[in-house]
Amino acid sequence: MALGVVGLSFGDFCILTFDEFQAVLKAYREREEMMCHEEWERMRLHAVMTMQPHCGKKLDPKKVLPFEWEKLKRPGRENTAPELSKVEAKEAFLRRINAS
Repeated sequence: MALGVVGLSFGDFCILTFDEFQAVLKAYREREEMMCHEEWERMRLHAVMTMQPHCGKKLDPKKVLPFEWEKLKRPGRENTAPELSKVEAKEAFLRRINAS
């Protein structure tokens, strides 16, 4: 994962602590998710621009195609999934490595 997907060099990976590696993975996942969201938002805007000339009223892209992540950003609808403690995350990480 660190070398092939994230693109870390072997030397950089070896000097990371578990917490540092976990932070790298979190940042990588957030970046990938943001890029995916941006692509979907571009497609939504393209679809609305294509439909707009054929509609009598102005279309709101967020109403035409609402995304789940936009619903989660509204106040009172935060993601309530529990986060793992450092110890729990490390144990889960080690279980996955040992299962491989």
